[in-house]
Amino acid sequence: MPINVYDKGDLVRLSVNFKDLLGVDADPTTVTLSIIDPDEGAPVGIALPPIVKDSIGNYHHDFNVTKVGEYRYEWKGTGTIQSVEVGQFTVKPSRF
Repeated sequence: MPINVYDKGDLVRLSVNFKDLLGVDADPTTVTLSIIDPDEGAPVGIALPPIVKDSIGNYHHDFNVTKVGEYRYEWKGTGTIQSVEVGQFTVKPSRF
């Protein structure tokens, strides 16, 4: 999977699509998002508001990146749909 690269200060949209066992878009009972910043410390946030529901099974969160380095994130659906989706992206210093 390619790693997206952003500039420090960008607003990054993190998106997820949850599906049931038949591959049909479906909503979990609970949706959470954890983001680990480049310092590898504690998660930046868990269940960060606002997690926006775009349509059945589709959610996003807009995250303002403030540190340079590699971020990791994990979407988790629990309840009716149990699924974990992970990803990462890199933030580079702005040019100015």
